[in-house]
Amino acid sequence: MKKNVQKLLACLLVLVMTAALTGFTLRGDAPDGDSTEAPADASPDRAELRPDLDAAELEGLDLIGEETEDCLRVKLTNATGQDITAINIRPSDGDGVWSDDILAEEDRFEEDEAAVLCVEAGVYDLQFTFADWTVAMLHSMDVTDITEAELDRQWNGLPYLVYTSVSTGEEIDTSSIEQSIAEGEIAAGTFAYGGPTTSSSKGSGSSGGSGGSGGGDNGGTGCIGDSGLFW
Repeated sequence: MKKNVQKLLACLLVLVMTAALTGFTLRGDAPDGDSTEAPADASPDRAELRPDLDAAELEGLDLIGEETEDCLRVKLTNATGQDITAINIRPSDGDGVWSDDILAEEDRFEEDEAAVLCVEAGVYDLQFTFADWTVAMLHSMDVTDITEAELDRQWNGLPYLVYTSVSTGEEIDTSSIEQSIAEGEIAAGTFAYGGPTTSSSKGSGSSGGSGGSGGGDNGGTGCIGDSGLFW
């Protein structure tokens, strides 16, 4: 009888230890690879950056750039008074090298047309080649703060944006900023418009460089008169 009791106690001890170990495993961290938490360096979702455009607002609009899972979409209206034949882009804090033309091949961004610009989150400079072969640059477009914008040009050809800021709700007009940048570059002797540094088959013809005086045959070099910039 005593032996049976000892065996029973031993079995109960084994059961208690097994239950305790099982409970510890269930309460502990999941094995490597089984965690459902997102990696710390994962790209934020579009909705975490800013509200996205409704599908109805995108319907029937041409695409500028490449639509990817991480890109932000900006509804852009061409109010410059001219068709745009090429668009080059670069990060504002990058190495200064322009992308290839991001308009679809043989396409153009027509006057008064709305299109969807797709780029990843960031701040960008955009360079536009217009139907009259002039080339002009827009500075520091923060796509995380813009869902819809109107692209316009000043009397002297400088492009600028008008949009409602996502972060503040205020209407932003960048014309004075672009004018100040141009005046600073003129004073420093670095202001010039020419062909994009990366040549485009639709836009500026032979490349003259965005920062030099080699616009040459493409007719895209800006001229500076006493009253400012003119073409």
